[in-house]
This record gives sequence, C-alpha cells and structure tokens, in this order.
Amino acid sequence: MAHSVNPLLLAKLQEWCKEVGVNPANALILGNVPEGIVVADITESLEAVKVLGRVRYKARKVFPPLQHDMILCECRNPVDPQTVPPEIYPIGDGTPWTTTILTCATAPPDDFTLKLLTLLQSEGKSLNDLQPLLEQSTSTQSDPTSIIRAVGELLEKTMRPPQENNAFRRLRVFSGVLPTPAGEETLENWLEQAQVMLDECDGSVKEKKKRIVESVRGPAFEIIQAVRCNDAEARPEDYLAALENAFGVTKSGEDFYFTF
Repeated sequence: MAHSVNPLLLAKLQEWCKEVGVNPANALILGNVPEGIVVADITESLEAVKVLGRVRYKARKVFPPLQHDMILCECRNPVDPQTVPPEIYPIGDGTPWTTTILTCATAPPDDFTLKLLTLLQSEGKSLNDLQPLLEQSTSTQSDPTSIIRAVGELLEKTMRPPQENNAFRRLRVFSGVLPTPAGEETLENWLEQAQVMLDECDGSVKEKKKRIVESVRGPAFEIIQAVRCNDAEARPEDYLAALENAFGVTKSGEDFYFTF
C-alpha cells in the first residue's frame, strides 16, 4: 500500500529516529492517537497486525510547526510499506490511527529539506501555509524547484518591502532663514538628521539627493541649485557640506549665496 510522506516531515521524523536510537527502516510512526492511551494498548493494537511482528513503543513527540502529534514505535524487523496498512484500528473502539513509514521515500532527504523547514519556522510559517501553493504547482510536492517557488511566493507576501520603497523618515524643512521660522529645523539639527539618513538609508545616491532637495526651501534650496549647476555629479555629502559652509557662519543665507 502507498504511504504519502511529505519530504519536510520525513526529514524531521528521521532526525527524531536518530535522537531516540531507532533505525528508520524499523520505525513506524503513528498519528491521530488520543492522549492518555496506555502503552500496552498501543503495542497490543499494533501486534494484532501480523505483518508488523513484535513492536515496541519508543517515544511521543509534538511538532508544533508541523501541527503533528506523533508516536514513534520500533518493529523488530524492517517495515515493508507495501504490506503495512495506512490506518490501524485500535483494540476495542476508537478512531483509526494513521501510519507513516520512513522507508517509503525514493531517496533519503538531504540538507535542503532541513534548511527549508528551518526557514519556514524562522518566518513563523508552517507546512499548512505552504501546502496550498504546492497544490497549485504542476510539479510533484517532492520537486525542489516547486518547493522553492512556493516558499518564495509565501515569504514574498509577508516580507517587508525594501527600505527604499518603505520610505525612511522624511527630513524636516530647512531654509537657512534666521531666526528659524516655526516648523523648520536649525542648521545643526537638520544636518544631524540628514547625516543619519545618509548613513542608515539603503536607497541609491539619486534617492538620497532627492530627499535632501525635497527638504530645503528658500536660500538653502538656492545653494543646492548652485551646487547642482556647478557639478551635476555632486554627491549628497557635497550638498551637506555646501549648506554647512553657507549657513554655519554669522552672515545671512542670502548674503552668503551671492558670495558663493
């Protein structure tokens, strides 16, 4: 009988087997087992399935990111996925338990699946979030290309946009007029804000120059215009230097502009 195993879940379950000391070839994973059931009832129900032979209960573990609560059992002989039923009915009454066979995959999982699972967990996502995107793909779920594409689409919906699009705090207005008009910044405060913008903003040089130009008015704007006319390739740092030279003195902005 066929046992469908998600490759990401398969990788986690095989890691679990290593932790507990169970050979994956002899491992039988049970799902949908109610809490509080005694170990004796589990082993008795499994040994009633003759193809399993002797079975030992090993561990129970919850996988919160995967939303799976599973029981790990060890069979004396290697488990044949062609003979083990996908569901096992407990002795007495109750909902059938699902079975997962770790040897049903065509190849053992590599680091790709483990890294992918780690990425999902770090973004606060689970396989349930990824499953709808995988189902939309024409490729099989075990195809790394389709998985990468699905993860990319999922994270694209949650990742914040680049800082250049997510506008950095706008600079306050500076004109160079004294006394400083209401709603405007002094030269010292404005230069400090502008320098922080240059240091921390990931935007392009063109974007940084645009933000400086948008924040200046009156005489300060005329100084920037003069710098741009003199050197079209001037850097944003050149804009700040020109404004500091122009307004960091006792002369008025207009007087220094004509001197400049």
